[in-house]
Amino acid sequence: MKYEVKELSTSERSVNFVVSKEEVDKTLQLVIALYKTRYPLKGFRKGKAPDSMIESKYRKDIYSDAANELINDNARKALEETKLNPISQVHMDMKNEVERAKDFEFSLRFEVVPEFTLPEYSGLAVQEEKVVFDEKELAELEERICENSAEVTEIKEKRSAKTGEIANISFGAYDKDGNVLEEVRAENFDLVLGQEFALPEFEELIMSLKVDESGEKEITFPEDFINTKLAGKVAVLKATIHAIKSRIVPALTDELALKAGFESVEKLRDLMKSSYEESRKQLNRSVAQKKLLDSLLEKVSITTPQSLVEERIGQIVNDMASRLEKQGQSIQSLGKTMQEIREDHRKTAEEGVASELILLAIARKEGLEASEKDVDAILIRMAAQAGQDFMQLKKHYQTNNLIPVLQERLLADKAMEHLYSLAKVEMIEPVKVDGKAKPISKKVTAKKDDAKAEPKAKAEPKAKAEPKAKAEPKTEK
Repeated sequence: MKYEVKELSTSERSVNFVVSKEEVDKTLQLVIALYKTRYPLKGFRKGKAPDSMIESKYRKDIYSDAANELINDNARKALEETKLNPISQVHMDMKNEVERAKDFEFSLRFEVVPEFTLPEYSGLAVQEEKVVFDEKELAELEERICENSAEVTEIKEKRSAKTGEIANISFGAYDKDGNVLEEVRAENFDLVLGQEFALPEFEELIMSLKVDESGEKEITFPEDFINTKLAGKVAVLKATIHAIKSRIVPALTDELALKAGFESVEKLRDLMKSSYEESRKQLNRSVAQKKLLDSLLEKVSITTPQSLVEERIGQIVNDMASRLEKQGQSIQSLGKTMQEIREDHRKTAEEGVASELILLAIARKEGLEASEKDVDAILIRMAAQAGQDFMQLKKHYQTNNLIPVLQERLLADKAMEHLYSLAKVEMIEPVKVDGKAKPISKKVTAKKDDAKAEPKAKAEPKAKAEPKAKAEPKTEK
């Protein structure tokens, strides 16, 4: 067997093989011998049929099996000798069919981790914001807990809805030709008025109607409307109000705290404060790590393998689709083709892949490892969050060869922590936006064993532009 490796780019390789006719004939004989023992011919004892008859009867399968054997065996030997490690699907091209007394030629093409020079990464300077507790944010958290505990009752009086009340409506947007815009319609939708869930013009229309009344209003979709095809366009919104509901928001008392799983308001506030501080600490550290990794990324010249980029784009788009689904929307509501959506996230994906390759290079240089115990710890957490059996989940990952993916994720995380431990971290005062500390996520403390319960998302007639995803310092394939 002879082979030649060609460098198509910094991350793509091709290997051209020429398998001698002697090796081809030998492999064919071995496959025929195997078929003789597996598939006896009528009139002959098992394994005693003439080779020529076996080859004639099973010719197509024998030659196919021989080709696979020659490709797999020679490819394995070549990759071991060259120490090439494909990170993408291997594309195979047969130059000719397997034939007796004739050389067999084929080629493989695949992507590998590109070589790059890792710059000095020890002692890099980075700033991390200090954690400063904000009493106003605690008050907002308390307010949201009370809001989530509000009792909803239907108002029997046939009048218009007021700010703070809930209007149960059916609505749709129509173009100038009277065609309904499927992306902007809903039936029996509960809209909380006065909380900027909908366009102001739409709320004005709803609050002008009484129960069982219908109406319409011409509106212009905002430039940042989630469906880019509708952004800036004029349409007619038609709506019918079916019912009005009031929301009675309780005060934060020991009784309400007890319902949420706490002994008292004081205990609830203590946990909210500690949860706030821990969330803020993790956020500030994550932001600082992202800045540190970005500064390192600027010093590295690296060509990102397109197979990994496409895979990362798929992850980003799938996550975005899941978020939209939870809001009662679909990815089609963005008004873009799937290809356009993928291209919107290509730069983010390329940065994420490059960041991961750098972290994995640091992990190799530092001798970091992801043990089976580390992998099990992640799988245990994943199983608990999904309510699955740990052993079944682990078997799934093993069967589908997903354990290496988790190991690389762990290595990248460990490398990020190690990189940060080597950095010169300067603690600074929180950066304020409009006189306020930057807000953390709007997660609400609700239960003792689930301190940060996510409020239920609602489908809303007002859609907001999707924020650009960011490459996180902790990455996974």
